[in-house]
Amino acid sequence: MKTNAIVRIVILSIVFIVLLGILLAGIGLKGFLERKDTNVRWEASHSPSASDGEQMSEMYTTSSQIREIEIQWVLGTITIEAGDVDQVVYQETPVSDSRYRMVTKASPDELKIQYCSENAGLSFSMFGTEINVVKDLTITVPKDMTLESLEIEAASAEVIIRGLTIDEVSLDTASGKCELEGCRIGELDVDTASGDIRFNGSLNVLDFDAASAEFKGCFDNTPRRIKMDSLSGDIDITLPSDAGFTVSMDAMSSGITSDFETVIRNGDYICGNGYCQIEYNGMSGDITIRKG
Repeated sequence: MKTNAIVRIVILSIVFIVLLGILLAGIGLKGFLERKDTNVRWEASHSPSASDGEQMSEMYTTSSQIREIEIQWVLGTITIEAGDVDQVVYQETPVSDSRYRMVTKASPDELKIQYCSENAGLSFSMFGTEINVVKDLTITVPKDMTLESLEIEAASAEVIIRGLTIDEVSLDTASGKCELEGCRIGELDVDTASGDIRFNGSLNVLDFDAASAEFKGCFDNTPRRIKMDSLSGDIDITLPSDAGFTVSMDAMSSGITSDFETVIRNGDYICGNGYCQIEYNGMSGDITIRKG
């Protein structure tokens, strides 16, 4: 095995241990909620105050010119989808304690959403046996909108993205699956400890770093590049019937299964014009390539 592959595996091992420590022992939520842009003034949700046991929520809208969305979330489900709206609409599930309402910052072209204020006192109990607050976030954007970027950082949250066109998507999670359905994505960058990805639509570039996770994609187009670095994870993709690809694998234990006819040259598996560059680096994982 090449030296650089060994280095990547060691780094991924360390990242996996650290992320699991944060997730189970509950030692990092306050730092997770502390913003890099310390000069930004975050606005609390302006729904009416709620007493204990009373559930209140409110729907918010922002500019139709939004091109960038940034989300920091801890627990729950994040759903972002295209709909019959003329502005960006967002809403969280009701919380009875106003301390745990999301905080936001919006400008004409950018929307930032944070799970709650860093002063809310949110925490996991030891080993995650009890969680203070679990809530969901829903964002609806106009059907004809193209986003320049979508950035999501989450501790343990399920992410669902439907019908969106986005130039760049960044997903940074500890755990929780992510589904992208009917999307047109330029570049998808994923960093996760154990969060599986399901993709349906068109994609140009995938960069997937994981400790133990699977990527499964059904593509309308032929991607330009698919790259995965993982301790233990599989790639299962469906490509158009006329697709060409080149597969390079650098792993201790791995295999490739393909519906396409391939030839082996210098250790690479090549089909047709070899256009889609598929690279896998890790300890164990299989690649499955299906013909659409």
